[in-house]
Amino acid sequence: MKRALLAVCVPFGRVLDVVAMRTARLRGQAWVVFPDVASAGRCVRALDGFEFLGRPLRAAYAKGKSDAIAKLDGTYGTPQHPKLSEAEKRARDAAATDALARRRAKTVDTHRSDLDGAAAASRRAEAEHAAQAAREAEESVPHRRLFVTNLPPATTDAMLSMLFEQFPGFQKAATVPQKPGIAFVDFATEGEAGAARAGLQGFVVQEGHPMRVAFARR
Repeated sequence: MKRALLAVCVPFGRVLDVVAMRTARLRGQAWVVFPDVASAGRCVRALDGFEFLGRPLRAAYAKGKSDAIAKLDGTYGTPQHPKLSEAEKRARDAAATDALARRRAKTVDTHRSDLDGAAAASRRAEAEHAAQAAREAEESVPHRRLFVTNLPPATTDAMLSMLFEQFPGFQKAATVPQKPGIAFVDFATEGEAGAARAGLQGFVVQEGHPMRVAFARR
């Protein structure tokens, strides 16, 4: 992993060190040390989210100065950058691991929330599709009475009769006063009603009002 990290980070500047622990607690973490902030910044911006060894990288600035930089600027082992004991290094590494674990948990929770939302939307869409299919199936069952919708509010019985009486078997047409835009049309037989339904389905009575004709429910 260190060689692979070195290969992807070198294009952004001179790499002083790559630190990667083999312990189970720190598996998947590494520190890449550049001599200047500009190089590190280019690397962070370019590699955050970059697909690396089959997984997206999470790149961010380290919270403290590396030993390699401290040795370069002469502060290693001084009060500004004291040399850590093994116990202190373990504590530092444990804190870094905990921080990474919290970030990963937050990412997982966000991903799970997105998945739950998508699943709920999919279930709603499936339910609506099933309900629509059921309605269409019911409206397809032949009946001598037709249910007409999407009519202009000003449609009258006489106007509707003029449209449907051209088909054999027409008996009567009646709008519903309490519900403008819908009507019922009766024919002598189911077959005659079906012919009228096929002939006038989608007929534009008025702009913006293509007529919808279905068999009335039994």
